Amino acid sequence: MTKKINTIIFDYGGVICTTRRSQQLANWINEKYGIAKEDVISQFDVGVWDDYNIGKSSAEECYQAFQDLGVPLSTDELKKKFSSFGHPDPRMKELVLNLKKQGYDLAMLSDSVPELTEVVRENFPDTFRVEVFSEEVRMRKPNPAIYDLTLERIGNPAEKCLFIDDKEKNLVYPQEIGINVHLFRSVDELVDDLKMYNINKLSRRIN
Repeated sequence: MTKKINTIIFDYGGVICTTRRSQQLANWINEKYGIAKEDVISQFDVGVWDDYNIGKSSAEECYQAFQDLGVPLSTDELKKKFSSFGHPDPRMKELVLNLKKQGYDLAMLSDSVPELTEVVRENFPDTFRVEVFSEEVRMRKPNPAIYDLTLERIGNPAEKCLFIDDKEKNLVYPQEIGINVHLFRSVDELVDDLKMYNINKLSRRIN
């Protein structure tokens, strides 16, 4: 029996934006300033970035780490460069906009920072009826409370929702409370999985 889905909830980084932004920034800094990629990547593992994801630290505190490595750019310049790696994959953007056109209720649930939240809203104006960004609600996945908040804002039963994320740990609690889940690995695999929900006409239009 085909499941009836009313609301599709998307993660952003790793799903709609399929590039690894931290890796892209590390590559760019390495090419331009000769700083080791590993040194750049390691800066994302410090607690200040976790705090930035939940609105408890500033951009200045986070980007200072790259300046300390020898990157001669201001915080605003670094934010702009980091944001440039956050644009959606063209196929995923097409998929999302086609779903919207077909009348599906769409929601966004993403761990984010302000400059990347802006990128999402610039690329998808009036697309997601519900938007839950970690830096705005001051909590992040896999905290159960962020899923409960998202469901509350959506207003549909869990079994009528599908959540798409690229990390298994972020799908555990949603599945426990009855949300349908998809572990994102590729656009093609997602398109195939959507056929379970009778979205096969849409799938054939994604090139």
